Amino acid sequence: METGTPARGDAAFGALLDAADVGAALLNAQGELVAANAVLQRLVGRRGLTVVEALRCAELASSAQPPWRHALAGEPSAVEVNVGTREDPLWLHACAEPVHDDEGRSIGVLVTFHPSARAPGEISPDEYLALVTHDLRHPLNNIYMRAQLLERELREVGDQHACEAISKICQNVQRMDAMIKELIDIHRAEGGTLKLQREAVDLCELARQTMQAILPPRLFEESTVRGDEPVWIEGDRRRLERVFANLLSNAAKFSNGLGPIRVDVRVSSTGDALASVSDSGPGIDQEALPHLFEKFFRARRSEDAFVGHGLGLYGSRKIVEAHGGHIWAESNGRGATFHLLLPGVIAPPERKSA
Repeated sequence: METGTPARGDAAFGALLDAADVGAALLNAQGELVAANAVLQRLVGRRGLTVVEALRCAELASSAQPPWRHALAGEPSAVEVNVGTREDPLWLHACAEPVHDDEGRSIGVLVTFHPSARAPGEISPDEYLALVTHDLRHPLNNIYMRAQLLERELREVGDQHACEAISKICQNVQRMDAMIKELIDIHRAEGGTLKLQREAVDLCELARQTMQAILPPRLFEESTVRGDEPVWIEGDRRRLERVFANLLSNAAKFSNGLGPIRVDVRVSSTGDALASVSDSGPGIDQEALPHLFEKFFRARRSEDAFVGHGLGLYGSRKIVEAHGGHIWAESNGRGATFHLLLPGVIAPPERKSA
């Protein structure tokens, strides 16, 4: 992390900055850099600049005040800034918000940055989506970071009940952030620009970890992951985790949390990975099965009302197809099973010696 003059509490703030997945910087009341995370350092490092140099370039290159100057005056602000030079520009979308102490006094500014490939007024649909989703995620990041700070303080005073409430806030912020990421992936997949970050993934372990994170404790204890263990593929871990999260969330929802959920992971006869998620809910109407993975389609589970926004399974299908795989569902009137076939089972990666 790049840092300037430290102040009380900056260490905790710095740890939270590094946890953010967008470029972020903390400035003091004089507009001087206190801390900047690794994401922002990588962004400006492409021009051979430090964060301090990049912020100075933004102030010199703009006829208007950069957003952090407005935020220092108590006004949240968001605008495109050039943190490069006129000859070699680097446009970033910057959002700045005042930081206050316990007595409500402004003591600095939190600034988040998102790449913007073009100057203002020259923006493509993909870039527009990136900016809009960044503006949606900016307040979420602030809520998450501030909630984590509050949780740390509450743990120090031993207020466990309040800590649990803050933890719920953080979980819901993460859910909202995941939904925004899903919208971005759907847009990119439809435009053929979705890029997978492939690595060796054990589907059995990924399913088990996702199950533990998604399901309520009692339902998790009753549910199982079984099959050929381990089953390794070359895949995008984060996106495959989202597929399992969607399927497990649906299974828990339609089981009303009452019946166990079963996940089977096996190597198929063709040498591909086959994972199945089964629930003990009321089942799916037969006429709905061919349409489950269509955009905005919302299934009715037997006598239940329509539920969901119609994008979770569609997004899962897009992710599986980007891996060269296939996803489908079966239901015989009692419970439902969702299958995903992912090609190319690989040998377990070699363990690195200590």
